[in-house]
Amino acid sequence: MRLFEGLRGVLRHRKEAAFRLMFAALLLATMSTISIALVAQALNTGLSQTSTQFMAGDRQLESPRALDARWLELAQAIGLRWSHAIEFSSMLQGEDALQLVSVKAVDAQYPLLGQLEISAGQQRQIVQQGPERGRLWMAPRLFAQFGVTTEDRLYIGELGLRVEHALIQEPDTGFQLMGMNPRVMMHVDDIAATQVIQPGSRIDYRYYFAGESAQLEAFEQELLPQLDRTQKWRNLKESRPEIASALSRTERYLMLGASLAVLLAMLAVAMGARQFALQQVETVAVLQTLGQSGGAIVRHYFSVLVWVGLLTWGIGLASGVLIANGVFQVLSERLQAMSSDSWLWPEPSLLLIAAATVMLTLTGFALPQLVLLKRVSPMMSLRTGAKLPLQRMVLSAGFAALAVFGLVYVYTRSLTLMLGLLFAVTFVVAVLSALGALFLHWNRRRFIQAPHFISPWQQSLSRIARHPLQAMTQSTVLALALMLFALMLLARDSLIKDWQQQLPQDAPNHFLINIAPQTLPEMEQVLAQQGLSRTAPYPIVRGRLSHINDEVVTEAVSKDVGALNRELNLTWMSELPEDNRIVAGQWDADVEGMTGVSVEQELATKLELKLGDRLRFSIGGLPLEARIASLRTVQWDSMKPNFYMVFRPGSLDAFPHTYISAFHLDSESKALLNEIARRFPTVTILELDQLIAKVQQIMSQASMVLELMLVFILLAALAVFVATLCFGLQQRRQEAALLRTLGAEKKSLMRSQRYEFALLSIMAGVLACAGAELAMWVLQQRLFEADYALHPALWWQIPLASLTLAWVL
Repeated sequence: MRLFEGLRGVLRHRKEAAFRLMFAALLLATMSTISIALVAQALNTGLSQTSTQFMAGDRQLESPRALDARWLELAQAIGLRWSHAIEFSSMLQGEDALQLVSVKAVDAQYPLLGQLEISAGQQRQIVQQGPERGRLWMAPRLFAQFGVTTEDRLYIGELGLRVEHALIQEPDTGFQLMGMNPRVMMHVDDIAATQVIQPGSRIDYRYYFAGESAQLEAFEQELLPQLDRTQKWRNLKESRPEIASALSRTERYLMLGASLAVLLAMLAVAMGARQFALQQVETVAVLQTLGQSGGAIVRHYFSVLVWVGLLTWGIGLASGVLIANGVFQVLSERLQAMSSDSWLWPEPSLLLIAAATVMLTLTGFALPQLVLLKRVSPMMSLRTGAKLPLQRMVLSAGFAALAVFGLVYVYTRSLTLMLGLLFAVTFVVAVLSALGALFLHWNRRRFIQAPHFISPWQQSLSRIARHPLQAMTQSTVLALALMLFALMLLARDSLIKDWQQQLPQDAPNHFLINIAPQTLPEMEQVLAQQGLSRTAPYPIVRGRLSHINDEVVTEAVSKDVGALNRELNLTWMSELPEDNRIVAGQWDADVEGMTGVSVEQELATKLELKLGDRLRFSIGGLPLEARIASLRTVQWDSMKPNFYMVFRPGSLDAFPHTYISAFHLDSESKALLNEIARRFPTVTILELDQLIAKVQQIMSQASMVLELMLVFILLAALAVFVATLCFGLQQRRQEAALLRTLGAEKKSLMRSQRYEFALLSIMAGVLACAGAELAMWVLQQRLFEADYALHPALWWQIPLASLTLAWVL
């Protein structure tokens, strides 16, 4: 019965403005949590599915030898689909030509995900599986080099294969800028007949797996402990870092947006709960005079909050699901991998998170306010405008702080984000408190003791001086709301700006590899005549890191680092690219009379390298020694040529080298590739236009979700605005009525109110900008891993918007 008494209390209080505000803000928090999480989940799943098509499966396993059959049987028993391919280098033989090629032998199931693109003559087509036995697909330029057409025969080892199609694109083309020979593809069952694989041959086995997430996780738990250092299990992040990076940044932004929407709603709940508690003071005082105990009063309001939580959770859940599915329908029209026929339902973990949001918001913001009602004295029933005891507000603020930052961590699982927001919030509160103290010290005597009839501007300052706590509370809450909204705008603009800088519309999407020095001028002339947007050519020297500080590298480094298992691409340049940044040392400098080299920071961390360390390289059997002159960061997802090791010009002149160049080519101009292949038969062409298009599609889809979150952030900010302006409204009405009886004009009172809110809103807007810049600096450095720059426009846009909203509302 007591529980239903709480429901009756909800119905009784439903007409009170403060109660409705608290209810609406809590409903908004729940609704935004459900809808943002569902859309983010659908977006991430859909984009991950389309992205794994560029891996030919959900997971890849690379091994220098064939896998034990029992592992494949286990995968099949779990319910996974699997396929495999064998890669090796061999000579392709014709009647009058020889060419070293990279052979990829695939089975009938390849690819599990994605598509193969081939051409027959001038017509391109998409197919779902590789060549049949006895057939050969090969890079387009090999047709001209060998002077063959379809149905002609070429040999790999002892086996003659019929040429069938030109191989244009395979889904899992590696982003390896050097050492790539022209690709040919054959059926894996034809390998034995070639007799080219002998004991000691260098072979790469690739196994592809596809299935549900739970199946993949179960397989990983069994497989990973049994892999050795030579076997690599790759997911989307490791196989496609350029796509994984875009997905990661989108996910981080979504986490930030959900957190800020809930934080703003919490502020509105706190303001609404405080006003609701103040409105209950006289009622509670009367109940006290009638013998009602403080414990019974608290239990009554607790039962009311229980029903508020249940109702907001249920309504918010239903509304959030409907909103998420509406947005999902829009997204599915533009993202082919997302089926609009399915319906988004929240997982149990999401339901628990939404329930935790409601519970922590009520217990952290509303319950401490209502618990103070048991301290109300029966004598307050005789006094108008009675207040709650302020000495207990510290405890309430402590509960609220724990609830806020506890929820931020629950949503983001990021200690950096939680600490960044805590730092910014503390900054805003501390500065406002200091400014409030200075203002009161300077204005208290001047305006409290001023004549009754003063200007509207003086009246506004006088009221702030008479009610300092109310003014500072309004300004602080308003500043926090504006700060969180500004932070969301800055994060959104920063994310989109970073995307645009890394992948502009004319980003290089084709790479020319193995350009001989003598053919470079002619190649540059061909590209210039076509008016193509291209990068400067980079020289390449292939070398293997052999020693660190005179110690053999395999002994000096205990970790399994892929860069140690292969030759590295060494280069030289006079100036660093824009997306490389020196973080330690000095660029383009010799060290202690020895050639200086700049090392990529992440590789240096893995190898435990530091400035001044001596490195020895083996280049074609010849040694090269250098000292580390600088460490630098590299944006590997920029789709531009990047390198682990960079020397200064002249350091590698004694070694043979080739060049690499990158350019942007529209899909309508693909015929140019055939001309380049014909004129430069030794040059390898790497097409990455489909991969770059996928990354750009991810950015486009994510930007749509960003707009959805901005709507929730804006609604939550408006709720805080309304709560702030309504704070102390009853007291303002009483003061206005008194001043009118003393002869004050209505226009004068309106102007003084506007001046007061103008001062508070502008001050809140300026401090919000400072707090947002501070928080964004932390997020850029730690969360988004990007450089930071001030945002001058924000410093007038936010205060102006704050002033306009305050006057309008």
